[in-house]
Amino acid sequence: GKPAIQIVMRDVTDRKRVESELQASKRRAELMARTAGSLLTSADPQALVHGLCREVMAELDCQVFLNFLVEDEGSRLYLNAFSGIADEEAGLIRLLDRDASVSGYVVQTAHPVVVEDLSSSTDPYQPLERKLRITRSILEVLSACEHPVAIATKSPLVARDLDILAPIRRLIRPAPVR
Repeated sequence: GKPAIQIVMRDVTDRKRVESELQASKRRAELMARTAGSLLTSADPQALVHGLCREVMAELDCQVFLNFLVEDEGSRLYLNAFSGIADEEAGLIRLLDRDASVSGYVVQTAHPVVVEDLSSSTDPYQPLERKLRITRSILEVLSACEHPVAIATKSPLVARDLDILAPIRRLIRPAPVR
């Protein structure tokens, strides 16, 4: 017969997404191996912490990093490493008393804690929030993404953020009655 042309089209959107996720996973695994290897082979691991933290922050798209260690007597936290805040702000939180610290639980139990959901881990309006404005920054991002927010606090400082919280309020759905 006659000459014919056959066209086959295939949607590769899912394949591209999976490839992208695999590349991100590979980058993180390599970063973890490189970081662990550097820390384990270094004669002075503390000297590497700041550089490694910046590299990890860039990979995770993290803007602020704070690493506290418990002092030997266990009554205070010492700011061991940080990034994303100014040196003068870090100076304000260099030493935190157990009762006044955001991470007082760490001092009391001597167990590390990774805080991912600040509002359910502790009151997001600790006294230091007035200066650092971390909660406000988080609310600005959540508001821009139209992500619902619920905050439990006894602090009057929450009034400072009502301009952000008011538009978010429309996104909150009442909990179902049981």
